Amino acid sequence: MVRCQKCGSESPEGTKVCSACGSTLEVGVRYCVSCGRSVDLSANVCPYCGHDFRVALAPPAKESLSTGMRVLLYIVSVLVWIAGIIIGIVFMTKDDPEYKRVGKICLILGIVSILISVGLAAALYLMVLGFGGTPGPSATPIAVMSDTPTVDGVKVTFMSVSEEVPWSDVTLLLSDNMNFAAWHPVSSDLTGTVFEQEDYGSDMLGSLIVSLTVTDLAGNGVVDGGDYFVLTSSPSFSAVTTYTVTIVWEPSDGNIGMVSFSG
Repeated sequence: MVRCQKCGSESPEGTKVCSACGSTLEVGVRYCVSCGRSVDLSANVCPYCGHDFRVALAPPAKESLSTGMRVLLYIVSVLVWIAGIIIGIVFMTKDDPEYKRVGKICLILGIVSILISVGLAAALYLMVLGFGGTPGPSATPIAVMSDTPTVDGVKVTFMSVSEEVPWSDVTLLLSDNMNFAAWHPVSSDLTGTVFEQEDYGSDMLGSLIVSLTVTDLAGNGVVDGGDYFVLTSSPSFSAVTTYTVTIVWEPSDGNIGMVSFSG
């Protein structure tokens, strides 16, 4: 390049008139790109700084990210979402397309990490506390029962129940410590008018044929205080055997109440 002695503007070599101010350029002189001093056009080396005009100046080395560094940045973005967002924003402001691409990926990974964290927290909340903090059916209701001997059997009356229990949610078990008999009442059978009564047939308890009849005084299909059931046996219950009646609440498989009797 040839520098104008008047205004200092540079023009391509061979130019005779300055393109900036129009002044006549000094022929046969060029300026060193290293120290800026005027040097004879025919000189191959600057006598002041030693710059070799025959060697082109190497362009500045391009700063690049290694594969390992990119992988590390991606891992950090996933594990620490805020770091991923910060790295993404900073890298995307750079002019280098490679930095912009890495920054975009880090930003996306940071946002995805946030979404995953929120999703896992919500799932954990629902599993542990339940939606809205309302617990599921875990506590078993409590019933107080009494038994009264009848002809060839026993009458079991519910004195009180701690909460509303549909008949369909209970199973009646009868045991003689060796054998079991079971019945499953149905709420729809005991819903209708006042004093709904339903015969649920018989089941074998060892050598005994035991029948069950359930009475719902209110006819609402729910176990209430005053409701009762009668167990009759053929042959009769033995006077030397202790029989146990257990009311099982199906939602938790827990016992609502229990009563024992002999024949």
